[in-house]
Order: sequence, then C-alpha cells, then structure tokens
Amino acid sequence: QNSGVSSMGSGVGDISAFQNERAGMVMVGPWMVNSYIREGKNIGTAVMPTFGDVPATWTNTHCLALTRQDSDENYLNGMKVIKWFLENYAEPGIKVGIVPVLPVALADPYWTDHDYAQYYAQGRGFCEFGWPSLWRYSNDAAGSQSIIAAKGEDGEPSQTAVSKVPGTMHGDELIRSCIHAFAWDFVVSNYSPIQEAAYCFSQWITGPTMSMRSIPNEGGYFDPWRDNHFFAPSAEVFAAYPGDFLATHAEAIVDAVPEIQLRGAAEYLNALDVNLTAAYNGNKSPEEAMEDTAKEQNRITRRLGKAEQKESWHGLAKMYPEPLQKLVGVDKWVL
Repeated sequence: QNSGVSSMGSGVGDISAFQNERAGMVMVGPWMVNSYIREGKNIGTAVMPTFGDVPATWTNTHCLALTRQDSDENYLNGMKVIKWFLENYAEPGIKVGIVPVLPVALADPYWTDHDYAQYYAQGRGFCEFGWPSLWRYSNDAAGSQSIIAAKGEDGEPSQTAVSKVPGTMHGDELIRSCIHAFAWDFVVSNYSPIQEAAYCFSQWITGPTMSMRSIPNEGGYFDPWRDNHFFAPSAEVFAAYPGDFLATHAEAIVDAVPEIQLRGAAEYLNALDVNLTAAYNGNKSPEEAMEDTAKEQNRITRRLGKAEQKESWHGLAKMYPEPLQKLVGVDKWVL
C-alpha cells in the first residue's frame, strides 16, 4: 500500500497514490474526475488499451430496486418514479461524476454543455464544437469565471474566435453541414380548462420582445433563435454573445442538418457508432466499417418495413440544406 499498489478490489492504494502525486496513471471511474478538477490537477484521459483483438473495458453500475408490492399499480407507480429520476439525472450525474444511462438525460444541455465548457473556459482546450451557450460561457468572466474572456481595446473578444464548421469541396462548391440537434416545444394539455390562455402565454413568452429579454438573463436557459435575436439584437443579448458570433451563427443555420427523426433512429445511429468506434480503434478499416454499417442499417430497415422507412426518409431529406439536397439529387428520388 505504501507504494500505491492496492490489493485486488480495494482501489484505495492506487487512488491515494495518484492523489498524492506518487503515481502517474490510474484506472478509475468518472466519479473521480470532479475531485481531480476541484484540486486543480492537470489530468488527461484516454481509452483503455486493447489487449488482443477486441476492445473492452470494465464497468459497473448502481441499481434501483423495488420491494415486493401488493399490486401491479404499486409497481407501476414505483417505475414512474424511477423513470423520472433517470430521465432527470443529467444534473446529479455531472455533480457526482456518473454517466446517465437514458438518451434523454445524455441529451440534456446540463450534461452536454457542462464538462467540456469548463475545460475550454479554463484555457485547456484549443477548439470546441459546442452549443451556442459555450460562446456565452467562455466570454463570461464574472459568472463562469472564464479565463479566456478578455476583450481588446475595441471591446471585442481577444482570446476567442468563432467560425462555421469546416466543409468538404465537391467540385467547385464548398459543402458544409452542422447538426441541428433538437428544439424545445410548448405542449398544451388536452385536459386543460384554459387551453387558449396556455397557448397565448406560449406565444407571448416566445415573441420578439419577451424572448429578447429572457435570453441574456443570468442563468438563462435558451440561446438566440429568432431573426431579431441575430439581426437586431438588444445591447444585453449582444453583450452575452459578443463579437461576430450572432452573425456567424445566423449564417451557419442554413447549413444545419436535422437529426434522424425516423422509426428506429437510435438503432441506425448505434450501428454507425459501433462501426466508427471500431475504425477509430483500428479494428476495422474505414471501408469495412462503412460496409458493415450499411449492412446493419439495411437489416433494421427491412425489419421496420422498407416502404414506410423510405417514405419517411424522403420527407426528412427534403428538410436538409439545399446544397446537400442538390449534391445527392433528392429532387430526383422516387418512392
């Protein structure tokens, strides 16, 4: 233990050795990262090395258990509580360093914006692909205590810059595409006795005036999305998103590609993720990875019904940016 080598399963020796800077590397769970950051340690992370032909890593999880109940109704009520807890696990997950398991929690901006935003704002990242809120966070010296929020004599950001995503040349045309991940919706219940009032409130809070006022509030939840936010921002909105961010973001919106909003979307994306990871780790060539992705996605399509999936895909493709539609000839597709 004095040398930092722990007995099997205890984990104490290696963790304490790393904490005391007597070890240069340690294999731990993500729950330790917050402690290291709070202590100001200059740490890096890496994937587990591959031994043999198959990438693998150790993992474990906590379990939520229901005691024996007298009725199915009690079980269902208990499951509703567990479902709510897991769907809203992004914030506690960040704080304790445990990764959420449900896609809805993994997509929560509290999870997606948090770690890398801190890393970048601490000056430890050269470039980040992030939500618009990353720009606001990085240029907020007072609130987020960003160390890269300096401004020049002209009042413009001097340590950060924003750009559209890189593109690919197809002939003489540069084609760009960025992800339009999702949007928030206002939903009015069918059972509400005042549906009109709820609808009017939704219109009011998202209108040009109130939305302009709500965005720059300290701790505000939404980034700019209306035309007037980009092309006629208030002084407060511009102060929150300084420099040429708003103009650049407005230009980039036309390149945005929607998520795969089809039946089986998670399965299609998982097939791609698995094979991209295999190619990234050197277990498949890029060509093999794409061939295997296509085979798996074709199997998913056949199982879900090719005709229905094809019709849905045609509708979705018409929402893609015009340069991409033109590139692949969407207007010439037939059902």
